[in-house]
Amino acid sequence: MKMSHQNKEAVVEDIKSKLSSARMIVLTDFKGLSVQQISSLRSRLRREKIDYKVLKNTLSSIAIKNTDYEKLADYLSGPTAWALGYDDSVELPKLIVQFSRDEPNLKIKAGMLGSNFLEVGDIRAIAELPPREVLIAKLAGSLKSPIASLVGVLGGPMRKMLGVLTAVRDQKEKASQPSS
Repeated sequence: MKMSHQNKEAVVEDIKSKLSSARMIVLTDFKGLSVQQISSLRSRLRREKIDYKVLKNTLSSIAIKNTDYEKLADYLSGPTAWALGYDDSVELPKLIVQFSRDEPNLKIKAGMLGSNFLEVGDIRAIAELPPREVLIAKLAGSLKSPIASLVGVLGGPMRKMLGVLTAVRDQKEKASQPSS
């Protein structure tokens, strides 16, 4: 069944809309996966508010023309599904990479993080990042350490001065006491 020109335009606009609101995109080749496996992947992704859509390559090519996503055009051949993450940028690659380990027929093609193109290695590297809370805790710890060191360094001269003044006071007290 052929799609009318108006329907194609509507689909292209829908693709553009989804892409513009996505924070992260991962393209996958799903050839060799069963319907049950794809449904399982969609279910996992949906729980994290991630869309997993099979879009016509020709319409996708039209939708990404003259945009930051045009870099993905070279990967729009064969069976291609778009994973679109709207919230957490790390959860999408984690889920896709984990699923591809469990189901080797799912192949990661490429992706985008904002306007930055991602190769497969980049996507895998992002998937290996620790959770956001751990990264924030590490950052807080690394920020705290130099501050604590600075306080120690700045306090050092005062402690030395206090030590010298205490020694001078003790000496004067000894000198002013009558000898026995």
